[in-house]
Amino acid sequence: MPWHLKHRPHTIGELHLKEVREMFQQLMKQGRFPQVLLFAGPKGTGKTSTSRIIGALLNDTANEKIVDHIFFGQRAPATTQLKEPNTDTEFARQVYSGNSFVVQEMDAASYRGIDDVRALKERVMLPPQQGKIAVYILDEAHMFTTEAFNALLKLLEEPPPHAVFILATTELHKIPETIASRATKVDFRKATHEELMSALETVAKQEKLQYKPEALARVADQADGSFRDAVKLLELVAGTGKVSTETVEAVLGEGVSQIISQLILAVVQKDVETVVALMTDLRERNIHETYFYKTLFTALHRSLMQDLGVKEGEPLVTAKVARFLLQELLKAELQQSSPVPFLSLELKLLEIIERARDQHGSTTDSKKKMSKTAVSSVERLTPSTTLSASLPKEKTVSADSTDEGVPSVVSIGPQIDEDIQELGKNLVAQWERFLQLIEERNATLAALLRSSKPVLTADGIPQVGVYYKFHQEQLQQQKYMSLIQDCARDVVGTPLPLVIALQRAPTEASLVEVAEVTENLTELAEEALL
Repeated sequence: MPWHLKHRPHTIGELHLKEVREMFQQLMKQGRFPQVLLFAGPKGTGKTSTSRIIGALLNDTANEKIVDHIFFGQRAPATTQLKEPNTDTEFARQVYSGNSFVVQEMDAASYRGIDDVRALKERVMLPPQQGKIAVYILDEAHMFTTEAFNALLKLLEEPPPHAVFILATTELHKIPETIASRATKVDFRKATHEELMSALETVAKQEKLQYKPEALARVADQADGSFRDAVKLLELVAGTGKVSTETVEAVLGEGVSQIISQLILAVVQKDVETVVALMTDLRERNIHETYFYKTLFTALHRSLMQDLGVKEGEPLVTAKVARFLLQELLKAELQQSSPVPFLSLELKLLEIIERARDQHGSTTDSKKKMSKTAVSSVERLTPSTTLSASLPKEKTVSADSTDEGVPSVVSIGPQIDEDIQELGKNLVAQWERFLQLIEERNATLAALLRSSKPVLTADGIPQVGVYYKFHQEQLQQQKYMSLIQDCARDVVGTPLPLVIALQRAPTEASLVEVAEVTENLTELAEEALL
């Protein structure tokens, strides 16, 4: 069994977050318990583990009389304090493993509609066949639709006495106030370094590992406040039974700092070949993505602070360059679930280089390098694929030509009525929501689509421009085309065409304005980020 599952906490006292642990210990001492809880916090901080512990605790035979008093209004027993669950029973083991019918988990990302909530309401009315209290864990609760939230509201206002609801979310701001106000909110913040170290030391001792504290500290630094990620990383580096700084560096990526320095300088110099070579090297060496991204952002932030004089040391790049790259990479929302490792990072870095070159020009050598990957100016706009359900026959519109015979405007597509134009505007306006729906079903496709911003054609059809023929061919695959149209329909409510176009990178860097031509990205950032 993976360590992050094997070493989950099984009692309230074993919870790692101090505030959460003390809150529930106080509730146990007072002999009371809310029926609706809202767990809010990042992934890997203990929301699901805590929910399962609650399920085991409320259904433990030692707490039966107290539970009858709290939830069913029966006469109070002599002792009203709730006790920790007995972790050795078969019932408790089923709860902790997620295989209990008494503690049911529902993924709101998959079951997010009003019909799903209606089905839940029907199940909730039936008391559990085993135990006293049925615990319903609604994971990723922010994914419910507005209609689903409205249907859920009545259930949370008047829940049956035998049910406890736990809404877990990583995005609290997306939970409607009407829902949040009816729940007891519990904040699951990111773990501190000390809390992560305590959890790692506990696991290391239980697994009888030989370890050095400084090695565990390196693992904790890369976990980004997540207990789950910390334990996963520990298992990854503990293959030999020994955990040292050498083994941590060897497994997570030897010489990652040097690779990052080379990568940043390659971007500054607009060297596409070096960027691609370094990304290939990362994949071939199977470098851990979480570790690499953490180290990359740390290096850029350190360089920013060093150039500002806040920290000692020689900065890798100027403060303006570091700030520019940090802002761009943060906007990229780097994905770690793509079938192609580091795909989101590679796409973003190539886009930055493309923008810098098109904005400021390049040397002859640079143009020769880019000829292998950049799109010819003749192919500035070539709509290749239109996703359409039942549209009128296509009508070709002639375009004016430049002196070289290259069309300055190309408009190919069906005659679209005003309703379709309005739907197209609606989709472009809700593009971020559209990308989120895509990402839920295919992270790779979402990464490809994020590299370009949609526009409307003259006919009002949403058009997505891509910079590389390879990306265009990927998006033309039937599986992607069907998924794109499905998600577009989910956003605007009806089938809608979508054009995939091949184009040059934009001649202006998005969110960046400069006063004069410069030769490299360093000068670009220095002028752009005043």
